[in-house]
Amino acid sequence: MLMTFLRRMLVFLLVGLLPLFLFVLAMDTGIIRTAGSSQNIKKFLADSNIYSSAVSSVLEQTKTTAGEAGEGISLTDPMVKQVAEKTFTPQFLQSNTEKVLDSFFVWLDGQAPIPDFRIDLSGLKDTFANEAAKAATERAATLPACTNSAPAQDFDPFSATCLPKGMSPASITDLVKKSISSGGEFLKDPVITAETIKLSGSNQSVFADQLKDVPDYYQQVKKTPLYLAILSLLTALAIVFLSASRTRGLRRLGITLITVGVLLLTLAYVLNWSVNKKLVPQLNMESKVIQETITTLAADITANINQTYYTFSGLYAGLGVLAIAVPMFIHRRSGHLVHEHAAKEHEASAAKEAQEPELKPKPTRKPPVKIQ
Repeated sequence: MLMTFLRRMLVFLLVGLLPLFLFVLAMDTGIIRTAGSSQNIKKFLADSNIYSSAVSSVLEQTKTTAGEAGEGISLTDPMVKQVAEKTFTPQFLQSNTEKVLDSFFVWLDGQAPIPDFRIDLSGLKDTFANEAAKAATERAATLPACTNSAPAQDFDPFSATCLPKGMSPASITDLVKKSISSGGEFLKDPVITAETIKLSGSNQSVFADQLKDVPDYYQQVKKTPLYLAILSLLTALAIVFLSASRTRGLRRLGITLITVGVLLLTLAYVLNWSVNKKLVPQLNMESKVIQETITTLAADITANINQTYYTFSGLYAGLGVLAIAVPMFIHRRSGHLVHEHAAKEHEASAAKEAQEPELKPKPTRKPPVKIQ
């Protein structure tokens, strides 16, 4: 009795744990499948149109080439934006971003001590300065001289309506080039490598110092779906073999699998509704371009995760149906075979009896008659 009670309690516990393992397996696989490779991230970024809006977003954040002195040109001016977008093309940004992503995942996989990438914007920064200076000079040539004899303060050649005293289109060229090439925070460090990315007060790259243990954690996390799959399989087998009968154990397993499959399908719907109908519409960002980019990114990532949930939902439900249906089919088949075998034996016995010759009854002897 005690062993039976303990066995039932163990089965009850395993039946409660199995849905948890199955849920975590599906969610873990969805996250790793979505963010665990550079290819998926490349696709998300390309679909979001982020490369076309990146330059405009950076200029809006930087706003001006002014340094600590407060002098410079406005980077939010439409003409400056146009020159910048022609210089820093979406193709250039996408190519360099994808190189960084590839090297980043090589580092995460433990194949390099730090990411091996190099982005050199020096040439493009000079090109941007020259093109912006050219545009400013052409505009300055159309401006009248200012009536105010005093020199203008914080002169911006892209928004000024007249040329201050002592300024000429030629001087505007030097002003813009100097402002972009050496002023402010705009592309302050035009050459970017893993070694140049450091925290304040540190002499080492963050990849070799603060983030040095991240690859080990990442590699362990990538193995968790395998661990969870093995754990789920062992739990399912234990439920089947510890149940009072194999048929009852398979029925329990099947009901659990179907239930988890339906719940995963519901989770996918709720996730899609929460992100695309509730969370994203509530974002209210100043830049409509950035908001559209985030909306597309969120939709793509959610769809990718939900695709994994749909796959696991169908797999669980299908295995659940098999776990319930196969024992029933085998049982019915076995009963049918037993019945068919008994019928055949009966027919064979009847045929045998029919083939045996009918035995004549032995003559009975009459008792002798006594003569009186």
